[in-house]
Amino acid sequence: MYFKTGNYPELDGLNKKQKNEFVSDAVKLHNKWVSLRFYFVIALLFICSFYVAEIEVALSLPDWTPWVVFPIFGLCFYIYLLWEINGAVLKAVTLHSNQPNKQINQDK
Repeated sequence: MYFKTGNYPELDGLNKKQKNEFVSDAVKLHNKWVSLRFYFVIALLFICSFYVAEIEVALSLPDWTPWVVFPIFGLCFYIYLLWEINGAVLKAVTLHSNQPNKQINQDK
């Protein structure tokens, strides 16, 4: 499991800037929906936060409810990021690095 894109084995020997450029190019070519999914998840979390706040007021839930619910939302967002890093983005980087005649420029 990778916790950041810089740890992919395809990017060994590159500096941080080159790694970021390579991952960005890979995602642009092989995974065009990553930004749409990201904004969808952000919007979904904001909508859920709004509804939790409304339900808390309507049901007169205890004052500690947000201290439990909102960290759960944060954990869900973190799990989503790990899913992206280890799923779609990793697949895009692998496809991009396996393209014929694709050279990773290490001289920049």
